[in-house]
Amino acid sequence: MLNDEISSQINELMGGPAAVSDGGRERCLAGPDGVSEPATGPSVPTGAVRLVIFKDLPADVTVSKVAPRDSFARDIAQYRYENQKTLFAHLPRKDWPRLVRVRPKSPQRLYFRSPSGQRLKMNPFRAAGPTKVRALGRESMLRSEASRLYSAMAFAMWQYGRVMNAHMTILWKLLGVTDHDKAVGILSKYNHEAAKWLSVGEGDNTVRSRFSKRSSGASVPHAFVYVHEQAQEKGFHTHELMYVPLGRAQEFAEWSRDCLARLSGCASADEAAVFFSPASQKRKKFRPYSGARESFAVDRQWRWFRYLTKSLDPAYRERSPVDGGWHVARDIFQMTKPFMATGPVSCRKLAGCSENIGPGAQRVAGFVSKFERGDWAGLYNGSELEDYRADMAALAEAERAQAAQAELQAMLSNIVI
Repeated sequence: MLNDEISSQINELMGGPAAVSDGGRERCLAGPDGVSEPATGPSVPTGAVRLVIFKDLPADVTVSKVAPRDSFARDIAQYRYENQKTLFAHLPRKDWPRLVRVRPKSPQRLYFRSPSGQRLKMNPFRAAGPTKVRALGRESMLRSEASRLYSAMAFAMWQYGRVMNAHMTILWKLLGVTDHDKAVGILSKYNHEAAKWLSVGEGDNTVRSRFSKRSSGASVPHAFVYVHEQAQEKGFHTHELMYVPLGRAQEFAEWSRDCLARLSGCASADEAAVFFSPASQKRKKFRPYSGARESFAVDRQWRWFRYLTKSLDPAYRERSPVDGGWHVARDIFQMTKPFMATGPVSCRKLAGCSENIGPGAQRVAGFVSKFERGDWAGLYNGSELEDYRADMAALAEAERAQAAQAELQAMLSNIVI
């Protein structure tokens, strides 16, 4: 009678046939007390394997789940039996959990319940292992990012007449930041504050009773491009190119170091953690080049661009809009230095630029870079500055003509006939 009752309960719980036998030594595949063995008896199909799943039954009762008999199951049972002290060392023998279903006749959605009736969220039969750490699975080689960086820098010259004269390097581990996503977030906040810092000055339409050293210079937009890299010695670090007014360069460099330290939660930043180039006196003073010839500044900007894109994939190709052929990107951008492999990173974006020189701003202004036009021979000749000066001259001429027109209308309105 006991066997029939238990068999009925287990059959309803497991959603399948169960074999029950009295006496004999208990054998358990799901627990630490035994191995599977052939089940015998009139109620057991031929070729079945006994699998005990409950441990709170009388000692003379064995409940087994009918399962296919094969060597693979016996091997697993033998392994668990021989290694029971290691596999089940984390489980108390007296508090063996029970496997129950969410609904009595549901074929799925099993969960474990403790002897006290509490539902267990985790599988108690699974040994506790080390916490999983997200692997740095993304390679940091550049591909299409190089062409977008080039177009952004060319647009900065064409739209604003600015040549990027500052190269900032941030070594995040010296700021106490090891998480790549956190570093990306800090950089975004820094650039947001830097845009406000550079916007203060002459031409910002602000009436001031007194002028500080910061507000004495000209107000300029914050145009920048950046690249994240992972190096063996430096770790995760960032290169950023930008334009900084010559008169406020050193003050901006000092403010940037303090700002990044504050955003990183660092009490004081090491001088090597955030440094600008070109610099003098062992990185203590930031001095952008102010050469007499504009071509020197343009050439230096594009040399910095090729340095930032040194990890450009040697196998990556770009399609020419002129002949439709595919060409190696490193040959297009005239990369003189050999390819430098970088380590994997976890951030989603490897490179980017400020919104005021990004693809959206370029579309609104109707700008098409020489790379996109296929004029690859003249990528670095700086003709964008000539276009900017021509547009400024045409705009100034239009303003003079408009002023003359307004003056003439004022004179005619004063004539009384």
